[in-house]
Amino acid sequence: MDIPTVFINHLLLSIVPWVAGGLIGGGLGYLLALAIRPLSARPGLYRALRLIPWRTIAFVLVAIAVYAAYPVYLLGSVLRSAMPGTGFLVDALASISFAVLAVALPFTTSIIAGYWFPPSLGERLAAGARTLGVASVVLALTASHWGVNGAGRLIAIGAREFDYSEVGLGYGIVVSVALIVDLVMGLIQMVVARPPEAGAEG
Repeated sequence: MDIPTVFINHLLLSIVPWVAGGLIGGGLGYLLALAIRPLSARPGLYRALRLIPWRTIAFVLVAIAVYAAYPVYLLGSVLRSAMPGTGFLVDALASISFAVLAVALPFTTSIIAGYWFPPSLGERLAAGARTLGVASVVLALTASHWGVNGAGRLIAIGAREFDYSEVGLGYGIVVSVALIVDLVMGLIQMVVARPPEAGAEG
């Protein structure tokens, strides 16, 4: 095994998506934060924003990008034609970059909004538990590697046999469970949230 090549490839697959996905996702997240900032003048509406299931959207997009990346594969086929000789490296870079972007966008918005309107300790804890809960739902896909009959197994079998209905069913189950966790924890987060005026910063 060519260890230097493996090291360089892994470095490339780490740095490029971090920079590309981080910059694009972070930039879009900043613009989204600017867009929702005026809503702080309406405390009820601003509080209700916590019900938006952005964790489900972000983590499911990550799962699609790295677990059954049909959309990314189609994009990669276009990029490969423009950059011949790169092989599936382009697909891998596109897949990881998209996953980083999907997480960077909402997390950037959340960080900036949290700086402008610092949440209470209770809300921080609820938000952290909510993130871990949704992440756990998506990470449960990896149980298929152990032969466990779950949503991950449906997706893996469907992807291997190009059975898109099976893949869709698997992701449908993941989205359903993730939404339940996300929205229940969102209600708790909304209840413990304090009005934005209590700690707004410029």
